[in-house]
Amino acid sequence: SQACCSALPVGLGASPRETWSTFAQLILEATYEATLCAAVINAKHTGVRTVLLTQVGAGALGNDPVWIQDAMRRALWRFRDIHLDVRIVTRDTPTTGLARLAHEMSEV
Repeated sequence: SQACCSALPVGLGASPRETWSTFAQLILEATYEATLCAAVINAKHTGVRTVLLTQVGAGALGNDPVWIQDAMRRALWRFRDIHLDVRIVTRDTPTTGLARLAHEMSEV
């Protein structure tokens, strides 16, 4: 499963990124939680338990990587007993934060 999602474009406006932080983090949390909900539904219908997560809102949209990782972590903890095969996908070498998150979740 993979959902095509977006995040707030906090890096493209005139306001400082911190002005949007609370709302942007809420959107990120909802994005990852909804993606995992969709993966659960897909797994029930198809038997496919693999779900791909990317860093939604990173890059040009300017969301803080810590916000993204925290939102992923929150959703993964909420779904930790569902036994999805979650893969974090990135086009570059994973950052220290992403590697730490992957390691942390592999031990749950």
